[in-house]
Amino acid sequence: MTNVTAPVVGATKIFHVDGAVKAVELELTADTITLAVKNR
Repeated sequence: MTNVTAPVVGATKIFHVDGAVKAVELELTADTITLAVKNR
């Protein structure tokens, strides 16, 4: 086996989870989505 050193990806603190839950509740307008796609 090979040992790998890698960062932990994802929520490591409760406020990370809280932020993710709030983000799920966002509702984007068609104009906002269009703007986001244009500015990738």
